[in-house]
Amino acid sequence: MIPLEKLRTLLRHPDIRIRALRSGFAETGNPAYVWQAVAICAEHSRPLPDWILAYLGVVAKLMTSDAARASTDLRAILPSIMGFPAKRGPGHPLDPDGGVPDDAALLSILFAIEIERGEKPSAALHNAASHSDLSPEVAAHDDRTLWRWVMQTVGLEQRPRTNDEWREVLRNHFVAFNDLIEQEFRETLR
Repeated sequence: MIPLEKLRTLLRHPDIRIRALRSGFAETGNPAYVWQAVAICAEHSRPLPDWILAYLGVVAKLMTSDAARASTDLRAILPSIMGFPAKRGPGHPLDPDGGVPDDAALLSILFAIEIERGEKPSAALHNAASHSDLSPEVAAHDDRTLWRWVMQTVGLEQRPRTNDEWREVLRNHFVAFNDLIEQEFRETLR
């Protein structure tokens, strides 16, 4: 098993973060994920991946369209050019993860480990949240917030009830993560 400090390092690795943001954009269509990835690429002097260039190409085409140039209200047209919904809705469009902290992914991994050990979901959540590798602020949150973070991290809308249901969801989610780690960072894990 990968030591938790290496997991934390991998979760903060720019390539992992960019891939996670790509998934967020693919799942939701929220362009805030693209712009977060652009910021990471700029911060780490990385070339922009093809999926970001494709998005920027669409934005550039819309920005230079006749309709955009004819508009006199930049505030009205710019959100649609950039891919944000025309109507306001719940949440914060520029914070698509709803304030989920960086430690939410590690919380979810620790929760998965507890589930694999046979803990009931509520005990697994409490054990994971109180783990010493997490920031103390995580444990200070209520169960509802912790459940929301775990569910958002693994892409769930409804919470499974049993260990078996959780185990299946978590294994399916983290198999892809594990494959990514093995494929991209084999030498980092040694």
